[in-house]
Amino acid sequence: MNWHPCYSDAVEDVWGRYKGISCGKLLIQFLDKNIVQKHLDELLECGELYFGLCNRFIHEDWFKFDKDKLARYTYINAYLSILSQTADGITDEEATRLLYQWIAAVSAICKEKYSTFKSEKIFWRYGNEEHRVIYAWGMDTAIFYLLKMKKHNVIAKFLKWDQSVCDAYLETLGAEKDSAENQERFVDVILENIPDEYRYLSRLNRQYYNYASSPGQPFTTPRILEIYKREESWYSPYLEEPLFKRNSCVKSKSSLNDDAKNEQSPFASEGELEQFINENPVLQQLAEKLKLQPIALEDKGVDNNECPF
Repeated sequence: MNWHPCYSDAVEDVWGRYKGISCGKLLIQFLDKNIVQKHLDELLECGELYFGLCNRFIHEDWFKFDKDKLARYTYINAYLSILSQTADGITDEEATRLLYQWIAAVSAICKEKYSTFKSEKIFWRYGNEEHRVIYAWGMDTAIFYLLKMKKHNVIAKFLKWDQSVCDAYLETLGAEKDSAENQERFVDVILENIPDEYRYLSRLNRQYYNYASSPGQPFTTPRILEIYKREESWYSPYLEEPLFKRNSCVKSKSSLNDDAKNEQSPFASEGELEQFINENPVLQQLAEKLKLQPIALEDKGVDNNECPF
């Protein structure tokens, strides 16, 4: 951008009257520090301007850095670029979560029927002619900032996971040669192999939240959609796993006779309920005590997705 000091008075005047984001960015980036300090309280009220303030003044004693606020208004790489300039940096736990959050969100969005991400070759690198997790757009920049903060162990473990995903994916190919058109299959392998403790990051609550501006710009913190910001109670950015899926005493649906019928439903089938009760003595006693009758889920007029009692 071409800048000349002769614009300074006009920018400050327009900011004072309209408080526009574009004008605020110019003021932060180009105007004298004393002028920025004079308008600091007003600038801080606009979250979209906070990254610019941090980027220019993170080393100034008078600037009070708010890490949580930065996370709410940045992409992951922008967030890491600022933290890499601070004394505290980032913990191993947060760094690891952000890497898996990035990959889980982008992969989950790729699976959506009308997602624009589908047409992008997000994990494919021409020249190498292969799919890899670490080829995700912008991931090399994230790794750079984490290495700058000496997160070598975090990166080493993530690269090991990347290799395990690659190996699992190659097994699905067999003798077939990898190609750029295989992204959907590669994404399936990614989602199947996300570590258990981070698997929740792929269960996006897309009805209420946005998770990325583009495949290379995932948000540090999921952003609730504008139409829901005024609601008193906000929704969780990640969906809960169905109860019967989590319960260890219930076998996976693949082992049940009626799994195909209930594959898309979060509710337990008749077979699952019966098995669940049979494997839990306390529930058996309760059923006998209350003289509960078997539930005929197959009867007409009963919706399998509704509680029948």
